[in-house]
Amino acid sequence: MNFPLEIYHAIVREATRVPEAFNTSVSVIREDREVVLQLIHESMLTKTALSLVSKTFRDITEPYLYEIVIFLNFDHVPTLLKLFRSTPPGSHTPLGHSRRLDFYLGLGGEPYPDWAWDEGAHTLWGLVPACPRLEILICRAVFVGARRFPEYPHITHKSLWKTIAQCWAGTLRRFELYGFHIRMDFFELMLRYFSKLEVCHITHLVAFKEAAKDGESSEGEDMDVFDDEEPKATLSGFPRIWGQDVAASLAADRADSEGPSGWFDTDTVAEFAEAKRSASWPPFNGTAPFFFFFF
Repeated sequence: MNFPLEIYHAIVREATRVPEAFNTSVSVIREDREVVLQLIHESMLTKTALSLVSKTFRDITEPYLYEIVIFLNFDHVPTLLKLFRSTPPGSHTPLGHSRRLDFYLGLGGEPYPDWAWDEGAHTLWGLVPACPRLEILICRAVFVGARRFPEYPHITHKSLWKTIAQCWAGTLRRFELYGFHIRMDFFELMLRYFSKLEVCHITHLVAFKEAAKDGESSEGEDMDVFDDEEPKATLSGFPRIWGQDVAASLAADRADSEGPSGWFDTDTVAEFAEAKRSASWPPFNGTAPFFFFFF
């Protein structure tokens, strides 16, 4: 007996749905993250098994296979990005169906090389523009040198916030960042674009401070100056680390490298560099959204 494809889609949807994964209610404050991740894992096993039944089931389950993407190991990021880039023009990309994207880097005994963060992080390694329907973004990153600097946040190029606003202004409902350095003025600029945002949790927000007059800055003090369009942070009198003076450019606007690495090919690195240069805030024609939960 042949059933309409809509029936099969409904069956697959019901068999693999994880309501907890898309929760944006007030109960999220009491969420058991480990339980939710386990439910997502079990759902993925079911999706994978269904996709192997036949070509028809493969086509039916494809929108659900990449509905939730979770990275526990940085090595998997270039692999998925290569899959996305290998999709023939005109075809639906796997990540085009993604609704939730999680990064858990440096956690649970899964180290990753420090230089991985310095290339492409301003687009989260190309995955921000690759997921146009994203509703939930959760990023928890631990600094590689956490044993020496347990609270040290990742300094990320300001184009990341512009790219997120450009790509997810009308879709993002839940937004959590842990271990990212972001200035309050950039956060406020980004926040006003999220018309559907309901849950937001940001750590390491830093207030904007005007640049001190010559001779008034103290060791380790953040110094903020303005360029033609956007404010940017520089660092004055940064303390000596491991017997070396840390150049201000390494901790400020040039947080990302544009040089080649072993993680991504030359074309991808060039795309990362162009994304940084061309990033801009999208047009704003409304008012800042109201969301019920911010902590």
